[in-house]
Amino acid sequence: MRLNRRLLLESIIVAAFLIILFMVWKIVQGYMTTKKVMESINDITIEVTDQLPSEVTLSTSQNIEWPIFLACFLLMAIVYYGVRTVVGGTGK
Repeated sequence: MRLNRRLLLESIIVAAFLIILFMVWKIVQGYMTTKKVMESINDITIEVTDQLPSEVTLSTSQNIEWPIFLACFLLMAIVYYGVRTVVGGTGK
């Protein structure tokens, strides 16, 4: 079986695009959650401020584990390449 370089490059680009799209979606989700929480905080009136904590955490952050991230990228690229090869008939 001959390696199709054009299709390989396309697979890498599509996998990178899907990962970027996923990251953008996580940013949008965080923005919407923060906006919703801030709107609910603005509706609350507090008379006594001495009892409030000085720091408030609205959500937790998750660290990206790079080996898993890289494995997902490679898996998406391989799957895309395989599907395009089988469906498109470019692997002949």
